[in-house]
Amino acid sequence: MWIGPDPSRIEYEEEVFEVQRRTSRGWKFLNYTNADGVVLPEQIMTNLVCPQGWEWIGEWTIDRTSAGDARGWSYALENGFNEPSSRLDHTEGTEHNFRRRRWRRVRVENADSADKDFDTFRAGVKSAHWEYARAFGHSLHVKRDGGDTYRRRRYVREMVSMSGACRNGKSQLRVNENICISPRIYEVYDEVLRWEMRASILWAYDLVPAGRASWRLFVRVVFMNRCQETAVVLDTMNPIWTETLIFENVLLCGGAWSLCNNPPSVIVEVCSDEDNSDDKSLGQFITKPTVVAFHGDHRGSLAWFPLRQHGSSERGALLALFELFSCDDMTKCRLPPRPQLKMQGRRYYVDEKICPLFKYYTVQMLCWGLRDVSPTNVNDDAKNVFVEVRIGDHVGRTDLIKNAAQNPNFARSLMTLDNVLLPAEFYTSPPLTLYLYQRRSYRDLLMGICVVPNIAEYLRIIPKVRRDADGWRKFNTVLEQEEKREANLKGCYEAVLKEKENSKARTRKLDLSKYLNPPSEKNDEMRKSDEKENIVEVDWWSKYYSSIGDKDKSSGFEESGIAKLRVFDRALEDESNYNEFSDFLDRFIFRNVSEANHAKRRLSAALKARIYVREHHESNSAG
Repeated sequence: MWIGPDPSRIEYEEEVFEVQRRTSRGWKFLNYTNADGVVLPEQIMTNLVCPQGWEWIGEWTIDRTSAGDARGWSYALENGFNEPSSRLDHTEGTEHNFRRRRWRRVRVENADSADKDFDTFRAGVKSAHWEYARAFGHSLHVKRDGGDTYRRRRYVREMVSMSGACRNGKSQLRVNENICISPRIYEVYDEVLRWEMRASILWAYDLVPAGRASWRLFVRVVFMNRCQETAVVLDTMNPIWTETLIFENVLLCGGAWSLCNNPPSVIVEVCSDEDNSDDKSLGQFITKPTVVAFHGDHRGSLAWFPLRQHGSSERGALLALFELFSCDDMTKCRLPPRPQLKMQGRRYYVDEKICPLFKYYTVQMLCWGLRDVSPTNVNDDAKNVFVEVRIGDHVGRTDLIKNAAQNPNFARSLMTLDNVLLPAEFYTSPPLTLYLYQRRSYRDLLMGICVVPNIAEYLRIIPKVRRDADGWRKFNTVLEQEEKREANLKGCYEAVLKEKENSKARTRKLDLSKYLNPPSEKNDEMRKSDEKENIVEVDWWSKYYSSIGDKDKSSGFEESGIAKLRVFDRALEDESNYNEFSDFLDRFIFRNVSEANHAKRRLSAALKARIYVREHHESNSAG
């Protein structure tokens, strides 16, 4: 192991805590302390010298991301900020007597540092090297501090095998008949090469439970004895980083061919920065980088890495790419140019050759309704529920369902999200996420969540309409043919009417009643009433009652000859012949929102819907 000042870091953050005390005239400066509460000199911020081989980046600034108010202050009753029993508040109160905030200043390793040369670095390591700690069992560090009370160092004695010293893999140095002590085995390399590892972190999905109020998500990447972290993304379940972490000037033992076959592993962990300065792990994985050591080697491609939780459960995935480039002149491999710098300073975007090509799409959803919605209270129905759809930076909402037990369908079914920016290669796309909410007076309650990771199966390609260039020239010919056909049909229709009138005239019987009984107003009223009595009224309800076998309410419908209805005793989608409308609807299952036991979350509800994704085109026609 190579041990040097500030090992495994190329960027270090010095910190100083400013403590103030409340007086009758307001807040007054008390002292400066370190993270452990040890009092520092008042001129520490001006007299602190950057170590050899390092250089400052910027000046002292207030850490506004730590737990505190907008100015970085945290408040307490007593000056015991580091004691476990102390209570810290983020807002100022009249009872608070002390407050503290954190100042930070970043220093980076100088590119011209002597430690970059392996031989110089190895010669500079002292043989009597100590590791220090504040107490037994605490974390160890190389540089001695004033509060250290414990130190340790390790002795190694080299052993050489003699003739007949080992038989059958067992050393002759025995404690008893069954226990033997084997010497340490060292692997000696003849060459050390310089490499650069780049971790391209794009985005992730389904990382955290959506029921929590706030999250501060970042990715930590560990390679060899170095560690780097991405920027923090706030309050999202599907964070987007688009950042490249560059591990430069990494010394690796062994030749280029051996490292191509067996490169060092990369440890990746997604964490949440908690208010108490602790990091909560949300999942991790171990992978191998793509080695680019020679001129003809190809670069890697993006891939989804599932995140493994404690145990064997998996939750969410991270889209990333890890590449190991040779920086040695012997391999004759040209290092790709650095990506573009972000506005934050020393952070890089993802390389343009790696980042997917984005296009505009229209996402439409035919939302039919909700099924199997469990009420939040035992003695209540699932009322005032709705679904929220999120994809990319677009959000859509369905109509409110007043009572899912009485009518679980939406009043308006179609939802359209225009100009959604998505990758052209859908396997790298962020997922489409569905949230099931219940409307409350004070805050909408999240009941369930559904993540649709693969939206490529919902892509609909609209065929281009091809028009004949001579179509308008043939319009007059087609119009004349249609007019002739219409004239022929009109002549046939008139001939049929004339023939019908002639047949009626031949079969018409002579009615003598009008000659025997002269017409009068009384006779006309009687004749009209008789005609009304003989007419049977047939409406839709007569058709319905006749279809269910109720002849008392559908008298005369049987004689009309009209076809009956087919009446079902349950919902149409529950009938076996209709297969729950699966020919034009899909079933999206919601899961309960829970931080624990992600793999055992029970079924909460389901959305009957169909998703349509189509690409934007300026014109769907082709000549």
